[in-house]
Amino acid sequence: MSRTSVKSSIFPAVFGQGRSIPLKQGLLSKKSDHSWMSGEWVPKYVTLTGEGLLVYYPSLSDYLDSAGGKEIRLHTATVRIPGQNPDGVQCGVVVDKEEDHEDGETLNIKSDRHSDRNIFEIISLSQQRWIFECRSRDERDEWVRIIGSEIKACLQGPCSGVEGDVLSRVLDPGIGNNVCVDCGDDDPEWASVNHGIVMCIECSGIHRNLGSHVSQVRSLFLDCLSEEQITRLTTVGNYSFNQEREADLGRSFKPSPRDDREVKQKFIVRKYRDCWNFSNAKDNMK
Repeated sequence: MSRTSVKSSIFPAVFGQGRSIPLKQGLLSKKSDHSWMSGEWVPKYVTLTGEGLLVYYPSLSDYLDSAGGKEIRLHTATVRIPGQNPDGVQCGVVVDKEEDHEDGETLNIKSDRHSDRNIFEIISLSQQRWIFECRSRDERDEWVRIIGSEIKACLQGPCSGVEGDVLSRVLDPGIGNNVCVDCGDDDPEWASVNHGIVMCIECSGIHRNLGSHVSQVRSLFLDCLSEEQITRLTTVGNYSFNQEREADLGRSFKPSPRDDREVKQKFIVRKYRDCWNFSNAKDNMK
């Protein structure tokens, strides 16, 4: 089956007449929006389509009725397994109890909010977080794999060709894009497409080390950028971004192009990762 969703004419009783068949769907637990700190989990019916859209519903019946769905657009998001190191070693988990859902499914509900054995989370560019729990590790890994593939497809999405007039708009001095967003070096060749900013090659390497859930780095000259990514780079820009983001840094020292990498790294980590505090993440949850 291709990545693009297909219409269902064979199983209208299950998918609904003319409904797009998801790439993946199923019953998961979602950390509650209103009591997520206490670790309450709520059953949701989750679907992923081939247009970079994940939607969760209160129940299967609501999905069939197209009622009460909440959307997560994956174009500027990332998916990860909390606590997993690069070798894939997982943290332990304690399952406290099981609850029977009205659809007949039995869901494992965790009370330890740090447990992550069967948990994955989706993080947006504004650090909004959606945390889901699966019934098994295999199911979780499959969700992460498919969501990750869909995010990658969105990022690579149709090439707009960053050259000529388009490149001139991306590197417009009027929005501050003629210099690196972090150190001010001339002639930036890299971009953080989720933030809508451009940077030099050294700062781009530091951004990559922060992780794609913080900064999604692409080359302006080597990578294929989508129209949506181009639009973000030309509507946000370094100047506006720094006015808001660096205001939170107080008198923190901003590096110059001549400073060592260690100086730049300390500044960038504080600017992009440390300034997003716990309350901001909570307030931005959907």
